[in-house]
Amino acid sequence: MMLGTLENLWRQFKDHTHNGLDSKSIDSSGGGFVTRGTVAAYDFTQATLTFDGTINDIDLSAVIPSTATLVLIRLRFEGAVDNQFLFYPGDHVSGVNVNRFRTQVVSQYFETMAMVQPSSAGIIKYSGESTLTNLSMVVCGWWL
Repeated sequence: MMLGTLENLWRQFKDHTHNGLDSKSIDSSGGGFVTRGTVAAYDFTQATLTFDGTINDIDLSAVIPSTATLVLIRLRFEGAVDNQFLFYPGDHVSGVNVNRFRTQVVSQYFETMAMVQPSSAGIIKYSGESTLTNLSMVVCGWWL
């Protein structure tokens, strides 16, 4: 059941971005993916986040609407081999149900997209190792 839901979300995102739609919901009933459109700068960088191996909060409430149920984030960073960056869904802090990203090669950028569930207040949780470098993150859109 969950796989079908994730496949559907990915299909909506893929269809939405490849059709050139801008800042419009795919689903005319009010749900679906909403792209953020063109963004002038990254929302978060190495300088604005804490990397100490503990779980920290990112407040997305200034970027996403309160009705967002899932957020699409582009993440880019480098580090030593096997450095990790993790997103935790909602208010969960278990190391099991996380988006886990690891560097594969020293000083090579790792770039990915992540779907992360925000809390009802627009907060997502993350952790990253102190040896991560050149991290940048941008909210690409959200699902209502």
